[in-house]
Amino acid sequence: MAITSAAVARTALRTKDPAEAVERIRSITPHRAAVAIDDYAAVHFHIDSASYGGFFSDTVTAGGVRYLAEGEPLGFVRAGVLVSGEATLRSGRETVGLRSQDAFMHPGYAAYSAEYLNPTVLSLRVPMSLLARLAEEKAGSAGADLRFVALTPVSQSMRQRYAEVVLWVCRQLRSYEDEPSSLLLDQLMRLSAAAMLSTFPNTLMTADDSRDAGALTPAIVKRARAFIEAYADRPLDVADIAAASGVGTRAIQVAFRRHLGTTPMALLRRVRLEHVYRQLREADSTQGVTVSATARQWGFAEMGRFAGEYRKVFGELPSQTLRS
Repeated sequence: MAITSAAVARTALRTKDPAEAVERIRSITPHRAAVAIDDYAAVHFHIDSASYGGFFSDTVTAGGVRYLAEGEPLGFVRAGVLVSGEATLRSGRETVGLRSQDAFMHPGYAAYSAEYLNPTVLSLRVPMSLLARLAEEKAGSAGADLRFVALTPVSQSMRQRYAEVVLWVCRQLRSYEDEPSSLLLDQLMRLSAAAMLSTFPNTLMTADDSRDAGALTPAIVKRARAFIEAYADRPLDVADIAAASGVGTRAIQVAFRRHLGTTPMALLRRVRLEHVYRQLREADSTQGVTVSATARQWGFAEMGRFAGEYRKVFGELPSQTLRS
């Protein structure tokens, strides 16, 4: 299964010392660094990071400087948004210039270099293994050969959408006063990885999903449903559900579409919604139970989307269920 611990590590640094800042930034993304100071009076560094397992969000501001970086393959995928400033990225044969609000990625398996001028950068890091799992969920074995093929988004609309995801996830990871549930963090990480897959050109976008998945009986779906209902309180992905059903990831996807008209992850989300509903109905609102805390316990991070789904399924808002 995926993640089991809900410990989020948060760090912050405010400094005017380039050497101290470089040491912290290198801990975010290993690289060789050089700093050229354009304006000594304006030099300042603000660095905020939050991490959960192999999942990281980082905000870096470097004022009054030109920051140069060269790095070897990272072993993870880092993608983000240049909120302000300018940058030039190089990886393989590709060189791209970035301006304010442009999105970018470092694909993780190629050397790279970058030059930033007075940047503020928000970025997310996810393990390559998670991206591969999500790719396999969508394209079966074809997803196992996932590779990103460009450093910038497929379109302006996807760039804007990715910028919104990065900003929202970074805020979420920094805002929780208490440790969030492992389900919630798992959903944030999956959202981040899925956004990378849909935003940046990669081989999944042309993967062949037309091969026969073989004989898929209702018994396979029955086993999958039983597993989902038994372990809905744990971080699960399609690979977990497929393994419990005795088939591959593409086969379980096809079986669900064929026999239920839905997907394993959609059913998992519905089961978790039902758990929220039962907890709210049975709760005593005078004991401090809240809709947001209950929703987050079951992995729902976006309260607006959660409330809309909840009302569609149960015919009332979660706050009405709690009051009743």
